[in-house]
Amino acid sequence: SSDVCSSDLGSVTISTSTIPDAVKNERYQTSLTADGEVSSWSILEGSSLPSGLNINRSSGVISGTPTVSGSYQFTIKATGNSGSDQKTFDLYIEESGGGSGGGGGGGCNSGIGFLSLVLSVIIIFARRSINK
Repeated sequence: SSDVCSSDLGSVTISTSTIPDAVKNERYQTSLTADGEVSSWSILEGSSLPSGLNINRSSGVISGTPTVSGSYQFTIKATGNSGSDQKTFDLYIEESGGGSGGGGGGGCNSGIGFLSLVLSVIIIFARRSINK
């Protein structure tokens, strides 16, 4: 069994399959993992992380506060002593301030519209309770 272990030491395979979505202007952090010993993590040339995010070259942690929203694709490279692997990831960054307001609005004001609706319902029920 020691032969199996020693034959696996040189190969590096990125084992993270997907990464979680992010929210614009909110702190983000996710860790990439690999099978094999990784000496450095990097973004493949010609590829880039969304604005506000960085990768820790020694730990494979992607972190920061994204300053943009939308769908992004980038390729990560894990390098070991005798090999490397690369994998392309998709990252969706939601607009901050609440999701899509009832299928239409979206953006920053949709949270306010939802809050107004909730408050209206509460007021209606409160008035009904008082009038009984």
